[in-house]
Amino acid sequence: MILESMRRKASLAVALALLFIAVVTRYTALGSFSWPDEQTWLERSSAFVLALERGDLEGTYLTDHPGVVPMWGFGAALALRAWLTGDHAALEALAAENYQGDYPAQLAAAATFTVILTSLAVVAAYALLIPLVGRAGAALGGLLLALDPFYLVHSRIVHVDGILASTMLLSVLVLLLYLQRPGRRRFLFLSGLLAGLALLTKTPALFLIPLTALALGLQWLLRRLGREAWGSLGQVAGAFGLWLASAAATFWLAWPAAWTNPFFFVYRIYRASRWGVVVSHGSNFFLGRVVDDPGPLFYLVVLPFRLSPLVMVLLPLALVALFFAWRRRRDVRLPLVSLAYLVFFTVMVSLAAKKGDRYLLPAFLPAALLAAWTLNAGLEGLSARLRGSRWPGWLPYAGAAVLVSLVSLSWLRLAPHYGAYFNPLVGGGPAAEGAFAFGQGEGLEMAAEYLNRQEDVKESLAVTFYPPQFRYYFDGEATSLRRGEWDKTWLFADYVVFYISQVQRQEPTPELVAFFLAQEPEYVARLGGVRFARVYRTPVLLSGQPPAVEESFQDRRLGDELGLAGLALSDERLTPGQELYITLAWQALVQMGLDYELELRLVDGEGQVLWAHAGQAFDGYSLTSWWRPGRTQYLRYKIGLPASLPAGTYHLLAGARDPANGRALPPHGPGLDGWPDQLLVRTFQAGGQ
Repeated sequence: MILESMRRKASLAVALALLFIAVVTRYTALGSFSWPDEQTWLERSSAFVLALERGDLEGTYLTDHPGVVPMWGFGAALALRAWLTGDHAALEALAAENYQGDYPAQLAAAATFTVILTSLAVVAAYALLIPLVGRAGAALGGLLLALDPFYLVHSRIVHVDGILASTMLLSVLVLLLYLQRPGRRRFLFLSGLLAGLALLTKTPALFLIPLTALALGLQWLLRRLGREAWGSLGQVAGAFGLWLASAAATFWLAWPAAWTNPFFFVYRIYRASRWGVVVSHGSNFFLGRVVDDPGPLFYLVVLPFRLSPLVMVLLPLALVALFFAWRRRRDVRLPLVSLAYLVFFTVMVSLAAKKGDRYLLPAFLPAALLAAWTLNAGLEGLSARLRGSRWPGWLPYAGAAVLVSLVSLSWLRLAPHYGAYFNPLVGGGPAAEGAFAFGQGEGLEMAAEYLNRQEDVKESLAVTFYPPQFRYYFDGEATSLRRGEWDKTWLFADYVVFYISQVQRQEPTPELVAFFLAQEPEYVARLGGVRFARVYRTPVLLSGQPPAVEESFQDRRLGDELGLAGLALSDERLTPGQELYITLAWQALVQMGLDYELELRLVDGEGQVLWAHAGQAFDGYSLTSWWRPGRTQYLRYKIGLPASLPAGTYHLLAGARDPANGRALPPHGPGLDGWPDQLLVRTFQAGGQ
């Protein structure tokens, strides 16, 4: 009696320790950086709550994931925050697309739900493992789950994958507990309930249906082999039917939209899921190449990079341990089902055209349990030998726990950027950089912090591939690297911020990526040996090379609207057959009401035009009426000089005119005879003169 009481207290202590570890590792710097999809889930979750408030049941259908459990959780967290702050309007504003409010605080509030759910899932898994592998093995399993690096990544964000993986794993563990104790049907119903919640989270949970059938089939096989007393064909078929009924009932009861027209919404989910399987959804990156669909080997490459080193070493040993456990007639349901889960889920997601490392997350949890079972199998024999000596039998388990903790320090030191960790046994981050696309915002806040320390940052414009995330941490303005098909927004920006996944996928264009990678970045955000974000000051010249000539002007303007502040040149002379790169620095002297066409001409000594360009600034993507007074705009040009260029004197002229009536802004400063509406920018010599 006393011994049992001590065991219960020890189990409670382990559970509390696991809860503490799980919460601390997940809650550290929560909301310090944002994933690209988190804003979408904030919008959906707030819209979900508001639909419930209005009694609009169909309004709770917001995505084909279907994402219901996450929206319940995130929405409740956001509603609680709105109630505590007395700011219900913020919840309504958040439901609008492209919301620009107090994003980081709301992000942390919603992500708290993921932290709580996944932390409790770790503790629940530990409790469920005790009858399956014993207290020591359960503790090892709980610790490996709590500290798994890839699970940590998804256990602290406003997204669905961490929630999906947690509910799927718990459904399987409760099912295994039912198979061990078939008289307790509440376990069967609970497993079905958890499966229903997983299905409400994301459609890959459909995998639980064949996996459950496989687990029940294993029970039938064990009965045929005389290893189990329960498991006739009728019994397992009945259990499967009850499990399906429980999952279906949960799916219907927990989703208000399903109360109105369940078959229609199920069909929409099916149609969307089928589309996700057959359509690749844009460019990807695999083994050094940009591809649409990386193919069936993608996850076989991702898996070892995202596994912890200890789990990776233990997985092949699991096959050996499983062989000996089978021969010794041990209970092998947990390792067999975990192995089937790992293998077949990987196969399932490999068949889909749309691929990303996070889609494999549910397979990492059974991998951790399989590793824990293998480690426990080895430690049992060692512990039994020590019991007859002066060493305590629990010593090997304590040593294993210390080993797990020490190995985990290699990614815990990266907190909160757990996604920057890659298994060093396969080359770590530098090797992963050439293997598959990754990066979900880690390091962008570091780039923003660097820029925030620069002078006049509030007047600065940065362009980046992820402007919605970047602008929440950047004190200046941020916009996208591309506007429609136009990929030259960097021309009117002060800084360009490149991100790892964008560089890997060569977006927005390979030419633009190559152009900037040839430059020296002003700042690099490094995490785990990987250059996650690069900050470039916008190149002065289109060539990307340093200018040979730079001048500043004080006395040159066009009307009272535009001032020519300076210029940069790639060469002070004109060389036949070469390219001349020119940058003009314009400043708006007032807030202009017109969109002027800007002109630049190169004329010879006789006034004949050798080269000319006229048009809206930045191809019309940054009109002069948008320019803020005092802000410098850099217009860059490339002039191809003919090989037959005669020797002589040449003049560079600049002007601006209203395209509606052709009226030119009068120049103030040096001029050239015959060009009364043009400003003389510079005079060149060509040839031997």
